[in-house]
Amino acid sequence: MASKLAPHEALELHELMDCEISVVKKLKASLPMVQDNELKEFMENRIRNKSQQIDEMIQFAKSQGIE
Repeated sequence: MASKLAPHEALELHELMDCEISVVKKLKASLPMVQDNELKEFMENRIRNKSQQIDEMIQFAKSQGIE
């Protein structure tokens, strides 16, 4: 049986998720202003990677009974 997160760990996970979501929003908001194709591709990759990390954190939180 997997151990549940302590309350302070759940709070830290929530704060980390908020930070990652903020990064994705900022990248998406600034993407239309980028003219350099290499930079745009890098930003798009970061958006995909960060979004995947957020999804994984959500799944982990659900497995710990955190909604």
